[in-house]
Formats: sequence, structure tokens, C-alpha cells
Amino acid sequence: MSKMKIIYCIHSTCNSGGMERVLSNKVNYLANVPNYEIIIITTEQRGRPHFYKISSKVKCIDLGIDYSETINDGVLVKIFKSVIKYYKHKSKLKEVLISLRADIVVSMFNNDVSFLYKIKDGSKKVLEIHFCREFRLLAERKGILRMIDLYKTYSNDRLVRKYDSFVVLTEEDKHNWKNNDNITVIYNSFWENGGAISRLNNKNILSIGRFSHQKNFELLIDLWKEISTLHPDWCLTIIGSGDFSQILQRIKRYSLESSVRILPPTDSINNFYCESSIYLMTSRYEGFPMVLVEAQNFGLPIISVDCKCGPKEIINDGIDGFLIANGDNSGFVNKVSQLMKNDKMRIDFGKMAKVNSIKFSEEKIMHQWISLFEGIIISA
Repeated sequence: MSKMKIIYCIHSTCNSGGMERVLSNKVNYLANVPNYEIIIITTEQRGRPHFYKISSKVKCIDLGIDYSETINDGVLVKIFKSVIKYYKHKSKLKEVLISLRADIVVSMFNNDVSFLYKIKDGSKKVLEIHFCREFRLLAERKGILRMIDLYKTYSNDRLVRKYDSFVVLTEEDKHNWKNNDNITVIYNSFWENGGAISRLNNKNILSIGRFSHQKNFELLIDLWKEISTLHPDWCLTIIGSGDFSQILQRIKRYSLESSVRILPPTDSINNFYCESSIYLMTSRYEGFPMVLVEAQNFGLPIISVDCKCGPKEIINDGIDGFLIANGDNSGFVNKVSQLMKNDKMRIDFGKMAKVNSIKFSEEKIMHQWISLFEGIIISA
């Protein structure tokens, strides 16, 4: 049997984001499947190490495009440089793909999404998105940026139909992509933690994510101000990357320095899940929040805002956590307080969280990916 050669295209693997974690989990699993050859092609790696461990069996190629180089340029200069980098990217990726002759090439909805399907290298093209369809609009940018976001959102409806298969993360988001018959829903899986589980007896609450408009940590701190007044012996730990200066200002304004700590991303995240008793999420929007699946796998009850998309397909409201309607801040505070005070409820929810996390197991999810890949090849 000839090898199945699969290529993943992503900006880089040196960041601590959910997409990078998901990719590392996938390629490490597939690299151990008999007769599978896995390659990652990046544009921004610049010799930096992988943030998450990637198997030595996986070949990595960097094209040296570096779109991020334009981040501090003015608008006109940025547009000019980006156009040059776009065509350089298209040319170099085409050259590499023709030489590698893969069976399947996967775009993770980065800069290659607009041209990958046009490259005639003999491979089938798969597109996977790690956000919800309306993520650009939900970012709530203003003026000309809003017009650009509207254009890109609606042009994507046509673009995704160009791929042999388009994979979204939730049933909720699938319904947002109308009139597309190439859509498949595959959830992200949790990473194996060796059976580690929280005892739920530490008075610590956890939240993880980038410090960005999307994650809405401002709301979490506002809520924590009320929660900590009711339960001054509990602490909140936030782990994330990015600029957290505004969050620090908010913490100082509310005099919460003794009950809130902010930490950078770590490869020892297991310890923080195990040492926490509740997980909180206040995001404005998501694609499929990996942190909720991971929290469930460690047996943590979750309280989350019911944002688009993902929380309602992970949390079983009133069974392993609570879903809170957008804007219901008092309801959020009340549910957190309820879990803090009620040890039995917290433990019962944690047990159910662990049980319900099975549907996101690596074996289950990766079997779906393998079936998708092999089905595409067989139908060719």
C-alpha cells in the first residue's frame, strides 16, 4: 500500500494558540498511523521552535514569507507589501506542492485560503476553519475596516465551495454556511493527560486565552469584583498571551491584586487544571473553545457565556456546568457563587464533565479525520 501524504498549511507553530495546539495533536497522531506521511508548511516560522511538541516524524518546511513583518507599517505601505508577499507566497507554495505531490493539502484558513484550491499539484484540497463564520463581524471593528470585514465574510461563502471538503467545528456554525454541500463537522479533541483529574478542593478558578477583544477578560474582571466580595477566600488565575496592561489596570482599580493572578502561556498547563475547581469563560465569540474541552477532561465544572459558537455543544447546562445568556451578569455571578458554596454540586458536575468529555476523545475525533481523508481519495 502506498503512503498517504498529507500536508498542513499554517502561518507558524511557534505560538500558544488553540489552532497550533490542535494542529500539533493531529499531526502527532497521524504521524503514527501506518503508511501516513505528514508535512507542515509554514510562512512565519523564522527558525523559531514549536510551542507545542511536534513529532520528529513530521517534516516541517518554512516558506519565509513573513506576513507579520508589515504589522507596524502604515495602511498604504502595508497593502503594498502584503500584495508582494501574497504573490511570493502563491509562487513558492505552488513550487513546493508540485515537488511534493501530496494526496491531500489542508489549509487552516490562513493567507493561502484564497489560492490554494487553484494550485494544480494533483492533490485534493481540504479547508478547515477554527473560527465561526462571522468572526470578523463579531470583532466589531468600525469604518472602512468594518466594510472590509463584511466583504471578506460574504466572499468566504463562495470561496469555501472551491474546496473538495470544508470542515467546520460545530453544528451551530454549519448552519451559518448556507448552500454549501461540501461541509463536514468535526469537533476538536482534547489532548491525552495521562488520567490527571482535579480533586476540586482548591479555592481557585481558572480561565485561559489571549488578551484580546474576543476573549472579553474585561467582563471577567468586572464579574470577579462581585464574586470576590462574596467569596474573598477564592482566587482567579488567568493564563494567556498578548497585552494585558488594560486588564492589570482594571484589577488595580478594583483592588483585586490579592485575588487575581495573570500568568504567561506554559507547557505545564496540566498543573493549573488539576489545581483548579471551576473553569470560567466570558468570550464574545469562539469557533470551538478547546479550553472548555480540556477543562472537562480534567473534570472541571464550567460556567460560560453562551456565545457563538461552541459552548452549547460542549456544556450540558445544569449537568456538568452552566451556560449563561449574553448580558446576564447577575446570573453568571450567582452560578459561580452556587458552585463555590456547594461542594457536592461541584463534585457531581465535575464527574459528569469527565464522562461527557469522552465524545471529544482523540481516538474518536481522529477516526473521523482519517475517514474523511480516505473517503476523499477513494471518491477521486
